[in-house]
Amino acid sequence: MSVADIIAETGLSYTEVLENINTLSKLNDIQLKVTESGNILYYPQNSREYAHNYAPSPKPGLLEATPQNILNCLISISKIFFYSVLSFYFIISSGFIIVVSFLIPVDSHNYKKAREARINLLEGMAGVIRLLIHAATVKKPVNKNNNKKRIVKFILSKKGVISLPELISFTGTTLERANKLINILLIKYSGIPLVTRAGTLVFQFPILLEHYALSKAPEQPCKADTGKKENHNADQSREQSRTILIYLALFNMFYGLYFALAFYPFSFLQPYSHAHYTGIVLFLLVILPLSFSVLFLIFRAVSGIVKSIIGEARKTEHLRQLIYSDILKAPESISTALFPLIEPDKFPKNAGIFIRSTLDELAVLYGSEIDALDDNNFIYHFEELNRHINDVNKFRKNIHLPAYLHEE
Repeated sequence: MSVADIIAETGLSYTEVLENINTLSKLNDIQLKVTESGNILYYPQNSREYAHNYAPSPKPGLLEATPQNILNCLISISKIFFYSVLSFYFIISSGFIIVVSFLIPVDSHNYKKAREARINLLEGMAGVIRLLIHAATVKKPVNKNNNKKRIVKFILSKKGVISLPELISFTGTTLERANKLINILLIKYSGIPLVTRAGTLVFQFPILLEHYALSKAPEQPCKADTGKKENHNADQSREQSRTILIYLALFNMFYGLYFALAFYPFSFLQPYSHAHYTGIVLFLLVILPLSFSVLFLIFRAVSGIVKSIIGEARKTEHLRQLIYSDILKAPESISTALFPLIEPDKFPKNAGIFIRSTLDELAVLYGSEIDALDDNNFIYHFEELNRHINDVNKFRKNIHLPAYLHEE
């Protein structure tokens, strides 16, 4: 696009067009530059850094030292540690009990007790092994670049044209991260920032739409959407892993108690009762498995608390999505008292403050008028945003797609 094209479409003077370009650059944290020939070039802020650290997701990158990433890393390491230790003691303790139970003489008064313990132990081992085999054979989906695929599908559903409020509504991210995200998408998918006749900034991805149209041509069979199935398998696999860990922890706890109460008084151990080997055996086969099992259960409780804290952040993203989506559906006016009535369980604790701050942010961006009905109820009138959305939808309607893409 060139300055001449904008002058021809809008009737503005050359100076007015340059002023509008500079205003758009400042408001949207981008760089629109006019060359000597009159062409408009787009330079994203810190484009090299975004391209190098490409991760089109509203969430922090994998290697960013955010509290959420650090906690997730510690939880994963702890799970691997407990899995290894509990599995080791499961194998060692199972073999030890079986060997000891076979060493007890038939005429011993503890023979019947040992025989029942061996049978119960073998049944427990079979149950754990079945769980392990089942978890290993379940196909775990690869969720790599899942957020990227979701965003690409969203862009394609909008005919390859999106605006900044629509992107925030879909991702639930902040305005600052949405600006960074749109820069990443423009670099990765050769997007083009455009200004409509009414002066609205939109982002078009024609190459992405063209490639999608070619891949979905009628002569090629459409692939079935297996997203729900993959998510179901992932949830099932995670649940199985949690079940196995809890099963191993409880098994080791019961094993330690059983050994302390049942096997220690056996007659064949009595000759060694005053030797230091007895203490070593008790430490290795009773105290350690009990300790690791108790530590694992404590870890489970602490990780549950940590996940609830992380869940608050996800509730905040969900609330931001809800606010933006409701405004985009009916942007003329909206009340702060409306949101807490919708899905209250999915709201963060400071929902009222967050709603006000988000709406205030939008009011600054789009010049909203605010009516205060009382201390807890404010009505925001988004006339400028309404014009913005109507303009984007009108621009999108002028894009013609093949019939087989309309069906999707």
